[in-house]
Amino acid sequence: MNFNTFINCSLVGLALTSSVAAFSATTKQSKEVRAIIDKVNTYWQSNNAPEVRAFWDNAAYHTGNMEAYFLTGNDAYREYSEKWAEHNQWKGAKSNDRANWKYSYGESDDYVLFGDWQICFQTYADLYNILPDDKRIRRAREVMEYEMSTPKHDYWWWADGLYMVMPVMTKLHKITGNKQYLDKLYEYITYSDSIMFDPEENLYYRDGKYVYPKHKSANGKKDFWARGDGWVLAGLAKVLKDLPAEYEHRKFFEDRYRNMADAVVNSQRPEGYWSRSMLDEEHAPRYETSGTAFFTYGLLWGINNGYLNDPKYLDAAQKGWNYLKNVALQKDGRVGYVQPIGEKAIPGQVVDSKSTANFGVGAFLLAACEYVRFLEKESNEDRAYWVDLLYKMAAPVLSNMAEGNLQKNMIVEVSPNWDGRNKGVTYMETFGRLMAGIAPWLSLPDDETDEGMKRKQLRDWALKSYRNAVDPESPDYLLWRGHGQALVDAAYIAESFLRGYDALWEPLDDTTKSRYIEEFSQLRRVDPPYTNWLLFSSTIEGLLAKAGAQYDEYRVNSAIR
Repeated sequence: MNFNTFINCSLVGLALTSSVAAFSATTKQSKEVRAIIDKVNTYWQSNNAPEVRAFWDNAAYHTGNMEAYFLTGNDAYREYSEKWAEHNQWKGAKSNDRANWKYSYGESDDYVLFGDWQICFQTYADLYNILPDDKRIRRAREVMEYEMSTPKHDYWWWADGLYMVMPVMTKLHKITGNKQYLDKLYEYITYSDSIMFDPEENLYYRDGKYVYPKHKSANGKKDFWARGDGWVLAGLAKVLKDLPAEYEHRKFFEDRYRNMADAVVNSQRPEGYWSRSMLDEEHAPRYETSGTAFFTYGLLWGINNGYLNDPKYLDAAQKGWNYLKNVALQKDGRVGYVQPIGEKAIPGQVVDSKSTANFGVGAFLLAACEYVRFLEKESNEDRAYWVDLLYKMAAPVLSNMAEGNLQKNMIVEVSPNWDGRNKGVTYMETFGRLMAGIAPWLSLPDDETDEGMKRKQLRDWALKSYRNAVDPESPDYLLWRGHGQALVDAAYIAESFLRGYDALWEPLDDTTKSRYIEEFSQLRRVDPPYTNWLLFSSTIEGLLAKAGAQYDEYRVNSAIR
């Protein structure tokens, strides 16, 4: 068995987690949609300078702009958002006087805790993930962690706020590993549900003022504002994208998302759009783009990620896209029929082809990007090939090691000039480099796609293999001791935990974690030479620090120097 094959799996895993832009469009339609994305975004950025405040309307555009960047790799899009973030000092509302921080509606710098000033943190977190620099999320963490330290839980008192801030919580959890972000996410949305969620319709009123029967539409019906519910469905999709698979309340978010998707499909107009008052078209008739775009994005995301498999969802999403492409999109690249800033469907309000807005463009970009992913999903031969190749290389190692049969069934072959070292070192080399490569891919959320099922199987095997690797009673206990090479190969195992901490380290039992800490710590017996071995040593210490164990700060600092 040639173990170099398995070591190369590291490269496969890295490639699978790179930008979708690496996979070229394979259909004429997807190329057309990509061209529409460029036309719309270029038009907007050419006519609007990035140096504007970080309030919700501008920030909502940037959530779409960043999605366009991740899809296309167009650096002009990223630079536009970076200029906006720099202009705003990587902050929302700028007050530093915590005693006066407010979370009712307000557009001045005292309203730091108001969600409309926090949506900008989504883009700052995205930019941080591209280039990790503490200044990019320092203010976001300061604000959100202060907010979570208070006993209050009524911060999200309007439907829009669920889009503005829910994804902030999951993005910052993913960066920091601080579970409080998830706990408060659930606590806050539970309060939101208590004041504005209608369990009969599975839709949200814009806020407590609009709850039926206290408030009714023009024809005496329940008045659900399309853009408000669009914010929520899109926000739930973004949350599920980053929510750990093992999170105890994940089912709540999945159920809420699926039930809302049903309600949304059932209220779509035959022409593909959603009326401003979702259940009363006559209240404010005809086209509206922002709610339609958010709904289209939300449905497409669920289709692409295995949550919405009934053909009715795809039919609704395609009708929504056809409206966006054929009605909302104007010849010059403008996105029209966007209801102006407000909080409800207004009878008699004029919304026409010239009605555009930053948040409407952002929603359009979200929907368009997700539609490209749908179009390229099945025809993306590159990704399907790489996934299949990864599985073929990883499965023999992990399926055997999960059962304690790796060293029994995979016999090492060596060349005639082998230096005589214990051949057992190759098993740690194989396992460590394999896991370092595929860890980010294994950290993606579960779904029902073919790729998702392969990922789940490999993750299950990997967790069992991790346990056997440090269990002295297992036939696949690795060669942690007695040779210096273990420092190198153990560093790859540590790296796999760092790159997939929530998915690969957190689920391990306490005994296994303690064994890893012991094995990693005893490797300090190896004095690394002044080469790249310093980095191997510091990688191990970095994992120990992240896991809350005692670590050698000197080894970290020497590698940095």
